[in-house]
Amino acid sequence: ESIREMAELNIHPSFHINHLYYYGKSLKEKMLGQARTEQILPIGKAEDNSLIYSLHADHPMFPDEPLSMLHTAVNRKTKDGLVIGESNAISVYNGLKALTIHAAWQIKMEDKIGSIKEGKYADFVILDKNPLEVPPSEIREIQVLQTIVNGKSVYKRD
Repeated sequence: ESIREMAELNIHPSFHINHLYYYGKSLKEKMLGQARTEQILPIGKAEDNSLIYSLHADHPMFPDEPLSMLHTAVNRKTKDGLVIGESNAISVYNGLKALTIHAAWQIKMEDKIGSIKEGKYADFVILDKNPLEVPPSEIREIQVLQTIVNGKSVYKRD
């Protein structure tokens, strides 16, 4: 119901997907119960209602590891391997958009960041595997080989 209301009000959420990964088991067993926990972080419902959404981590409290967030949003698994809210899982492609293009749009910087295009800052990473081609269960294992910010290398794996 809240997601439908957000759509009507033109509100576009950012989901703190790490809550599912780190606290999912405790939420289910000690705090919210199974029925309510299954409904947390309804990314799939946001998608079904044509909301533009992003994923975030609240660094430094949680690691800012985009591939880990992508893995959780796609697989809906906790660190204990428990699947929560499987009906709200999203595709890898849409998860990548949530981490890039949609996040840039939400902070009104889509003309500078979020995608690779002439005139933009040229912020991107080089990965050892393509997230669109590996099994979804292996996304968290993908390694960042190099990070480019504003066209300059700021990290290169040895």
